Amino acid sequence: MAAPELPAELKAFADRVVERRLPNGLTTLIVPRKTSATAHFAIGFRVGGVDEPEGRSGIAHLFEHMAFKGTTRIGTKNWAREKRLLLRLDDLDAQIMTERARGLQCDEKKLARLRKEFERTEERAEALVKPNELDEIYARNGAKGLNAYTSKDATVYIVNLPANRVKLWVAMEAARIREPVLRQFYRERNVVIEELRRYDDNPNWRLQDAMPMLAFTAHPYRTPIIGWRSDLERMTRKDLEFFFRQYYRPDRAVLAAVGDVEPKALLKLIKKEFSFWRAGTPPRPITTEEPEQRGERRAVEHMPTNPLVGIVYPTPTWGHPDKVAMDALAAILGHGDSSRLHTVLVKQKQLAVGVHAGTEFPGERFPNLFLILAVPRSPHGPAESEKAIIEEIDRVANDGVSQRELDKVTNLMEAEIFQRLADNSHLAATLAHVQAVTGDWRMILKVLQQLRALTPADILRVARERLVPQRRSVVTILPPESKS
Repeated sequence: MAAPELPAELKAFADRVVERRLPNGLTTLIVPRKTSATAHFAIGFRVGGVDEPEGRSGIAHLFEHMAFKGTTRIGTKNWAREKRLLLRLDDLDAQIMTERARGLQCDEKKLARLRKEFERTEERAEALVKPNELDEIYARNGAKGLNAYTSKDATVYIVNLPANRVKLWVAMEAARIREPVLRQFYRERNVVIEELRRYDDNPNWRLQDAMPMLAFTAHPYRTPIIGWRSDLERMTRKDLEFFFRQYYRPDRAVLAAVGDVEPKALLKLIKKEFSFWRAGTPPRPITTEEPEQRGERRAVEHMPTNPLVGIVYPTPTWGHPDKVAMDALAAILGHGDSSRLHTVLVKQKQLAVGVHAGTEFPGERFPNLFLILAVPRSPHGPAESEKAIIEEIDRVANDGVSQRELDKVTNLMEAEIFQRLADNSHLAATLAHVQAVTGDWRMILKVLQQLRALTPADILRVARERLVPQRRSVVTILPPESKS
C-alpha cells in the first residue's frame, strides 16, 4: 500500500527547515520561528555507547560529562601551568595502575607514595581551575536548559538562549570542539563510578541493563551505557582524547537551531567558526550482527526490591517496512491507561500496578528490542503478570486488532509527534538526534506517512511473525528471599 501524501501543515513545516552541509561534512538544520525572542540549539553526534572500543565501555557517557569542563581559555586561571600538572597526573595514574596490576607482588609502600603525590598534584591542578565557568558564561547571557544526554546511538548537547546571543553559542560550541580540555578527569571518573553503584542498586535500571545483556549475545547493544566498573577504573584521560578525535567529527555532527534565528546570518557564522574542523580517518564501522535467536532465554536476578518482570523480542529499526507496525503494536498493547495490557493486568485482573510496552530499546541505529515491562501487584508474582502478557500477545496474534483500535493509537502517536514538533526546544534536540542517528531528519515526517498506511492486517502479521516464543527473552527481578 502506497504511503499517503503528507498533510499540508507537515509539508509547510518541511519547507521551513533550512538544511546545509559544509564541505567538511557538518550538517546544519535551521527552523526559523518568530514566536518569541529566543533561540533553541542542539548539537548531535553520531556517537554513543554502541561505538565504544573493547575495554572502554562507558567512555561515551564519561566524555559527555567532560565536555562541560571548558577549554584552554574557559575554566582555567593559567593554562600553561595547568597543562603541565594534567600531564603529570596522567603519568602518575599510569604508574599507579601498573603497580596495582602486579597483584600480590604489588609494592604497597611505592603505591602509597604514588597516591600521595597524585593527591598533591591534583590539589595543585584544582587550584588553577575556574569551576563551571562554561556554565556560568552561558547563565550570565540568559541561557536556560543547558544539558546533554548520551544514548546507545548518539550524544546531544542542548541549550536555549536569547535570540541576540546566537554569536555566543556558535563561538562557545566551536571552542569546545577546537580546544577542549578534559580537566578534573580523575574526579569525574570517580563521580561516574559512584553513579554506576547507584545504578546497580536501582531495580528499574538493573532490569533495563539485564534485558539487553540476555537478548544480545554478539551486538554491542548488550553493554550498559554507563559502562563496566573495571573499564571505568582503568579509563585514562588519553583514552578520552583519542575517543574525541576519532568520533567527534564534522561528518558525524549535526547543528540544529529553532526559533528567532535568521538562517543566512547563522550559516555565515557557522561557516566561519566551524570550517577549521577536519575529519581524519573514519572509525571502523560496526559490522557485528546479532545472530537469529533460536529459543527462549530466561534470567533471574535477586535484589532487595519488589518484583519486576521484563519481556523482550528482537525488532527491526528505521528503514525496515515492519518498524512502524511494531511501534503501533507496542502502543496497542502497552501505551497508556486504555491499552490492552493496562486494561487486563491493572484494571481487570489487578495483577500489576503498572505495565508498559515500547520499541527502540536500548537503541535505534540497529535492530533492537520490543519491550514489555510489568510491576506486579502483591500478593501476585511476576509469573502471573508474564502469563497474562503472553496471553494478550497470543490474542492479538490469533484474532488481530480492529480498525478502530488501530485508528486510536495512530491518532495518539500522531498527536505526540505534532506536540514534539510544536515545542522549539524539543524540536531542536529531535532534529539533531534523528539526523545523527538515521542520517535523515525527514524520518520524523515519514513515520506519519507510514502510520497512516497501516492496516489491521499489518499488525496481525508482525505479531504472528515476530512475537513468538523462540524469539522471547524474559528477565525477572526478585527479592533475595524469593526462589522463583
